[in-house]
Amino acid sequence: MVVEKRYDRKTVYRIMEGVAKEFGIKLVFMNSKEGRGGFNYGGNSGDSIMIAPFKEGKKGDVVEGIPLDADCENPLECMLLTFFHEFAHCRLSDSVPNSIKGYSSNGTSRFQYELWITMNGISFALKRGIVFSDSTIGWMLQESKTYISTDEDAHDFVIAREVSEEGYTTAIDAWWKGK
Repeated sequence: MVVEKRYDRKTVYRIMEGVAKEFGIKLVFMNSKEGRGGFNYGGNSGDSIMIAPFKEGKKGDVVEGIPLDADCENPLECMLLTFFHEFAHCRLSDSVPNSIKGYSSNGTSRFQYELWITMNGISFALKRGIVFSDSTIGWMLQESKTYISTDEDAHDFVIAREVSEEGYTTAIDAWWKGK
């Protein structure tokens, strides 16, 4: 049995505005010239969530003179998932396992922390009956991959060293142990 649920623009905006109001978060819809400029991303400042316009297209497509940074098949769903990701930063980060108070870290890497945040947002949405397609979650995973670092000076890495078929060693910058 296949269960379907339809989301239109009005419903998506109502969901985002309702959650923001319920949790005392200011929700700002930017235009393509505001924020860092462009399309298909969100941001937050703890008590505000900023959502850029979302447009369908492939990475490199030029929309309103601005190239897209990544593929986006379902802009409305990507926008809603982005909202819940940013919401998780604002209100659910304390539930990230091993969170370090006052830092965007959980003793792993920035990439791994962003994955925890995303999953917290998806879990919160699911409790409200909102389900995301695999394709859109895959899009968010691609977005999260932008946080992968192999630069050991970045202080937000976990890398594998001495890799062979017999074993490997992980290395992490344990900066928090000095706190």
